[in-house]
Amino acid sequence: MGRVLIIIYIFIILIALGTVVYFLGGISRQTTPIRRYEYQGSVKELVLDISRYTKLRPNVKYFITDTIGDIKEDYAIRVSLELIANNDDTLEFDLKIEPKDKLVSTRTNVYLTKAYNKTNISGGYQAKSEGVKTLVDFFNSDFVHNIRKLGAVE
Repeated sequence: MGRVLIIIYIFIILIALGTVVYFLGGISRQTTPIRRYEYQGSVKELVLDISRYTKLRPNVKYFITDTIGDIKEDYAIRVSLELIANNDDTLEFDLKIEPKDKLVSTRTNVYLTKAYNKTNISGGYQAKSEGVKTLVDFFNSDFVHNIRKLGAVE
């Protein structure tokens, strides 16, 4: 009877440890961004430029989906853009935006982490996914080109 209880306790502990490892592995995993850009200005300035861009383009909406840090210091954010292309396709782009250097907030790293066509169900989170190249080309010619006019993206 004592051996059976010990085996049951060991089994329960192994299940608990396996569950913890599984969730920690999934939470801390990050995919490689599709493309990296650099913005000449702070995160706050880039968000203002994105806001101005969406006001000029009624077919574009943006949402700040996550914020890391506080308003007193420059902070990292995640932004989702949703736009209707000229061919009526609904496109989604996710960006991870963070200061290049926490001490000097005059440059901002922008990572394109998702390019997805909801209408054609193509694209994804990896540069090699089907349809991503076309979506990135569109993103560069539309969003990046217009943000360059408002601010400075490299």
